[in-house]
Amino acid sequence: MNSNISNLPRVWFFWTWEKEYWHGWSGIEKLLEKVKSWDIQAIVALIVSNYSNWWVKEKADKFNIPFHHMTGFPKRESNWKFSEENLQVIREIYQKIIRENNLEYVFLSWLLNYVAWLKPHKTVNVHPWPTQEGYGWKGMYGMHVHRKIWEDYKAWKINQTCVTMHYVTDKFDDPKFTIVQVPVTLEDCNSEDDVKNKVNKMEHIIQWKITQMVISEAIKWTWNENDKIEIDTDVAESFKFLEGTVFWGMLDLQGGISYENRLI
Repeated sequence: MNSNISNLPRVWFFWTWEKEYWHGWSGIEKLLEKVKSWDIQAIVALIVSNYSNWWVKEKADKFNIPFHHMTGFPKRESNWKFSEENLQVIREIYQKIIRENNLEYVFLSWLLNYVAWLKPHKTVNVHPWPTQEGYGWKGMYGMHVHRKIWEDYKAWKINQTCVTMHYVTDKFDDPKFTIVQVPVTLEDCNSEDDVKNKVNKMEHIIQWKITQMVISEAIKWTWNENDKIEIDTDVAESFKFLEGTVFWGMLDLQGGISYENRLI
């Protein structure tokens, strides 16, 4: 346990929630349990959601953490971009939250909203799915992605999916800044729901580990000319990531397809 609580970094957990695709309420509880047990050594100063639903707020109340409902977020234009005026609104929304709560790190969970004016090397997002080409951008979120993963698996295009965590820049889900991808095999899945459930379980296993590694600077993006991250290999080994985990790169979703071992 860190004996000097005042020196701990102040973090913001941001959870996107939608009725059809809810899973954030369970994921955030796992993270908060790790904070409570000191496996994540940080002060969770704020939990933010762009929905005022009771699922995420209930978890904030359970752990006595302030909850903020982020409102006033502008919509994209018909070309899926924002006007300069709306970009400024977005910047002011984020900066106001950061400034008023003295926050150092921001951890997002499959955020669908545009992020602007947050520090990229201290802002991390998680996806319970790949960010490889074909599995991201407009309309590809929640069960839409898991459904496509399942269809591609049945069509022999891929052999596995993954959980992705990446630094957040002003470019939507830029694969260049992927921190880690942890493989999730599909051999024992029989439906898209099985894919979703298996991936979410893996998300709960690895999200807190990467969160703690970023906070403790066991993973650090140095912003050097090669755009590399530094990883404390001793810490990484102590967390016992699944074999085949890829840091600062993209996983091969085919994963060595075996025609003999495929169930479908």
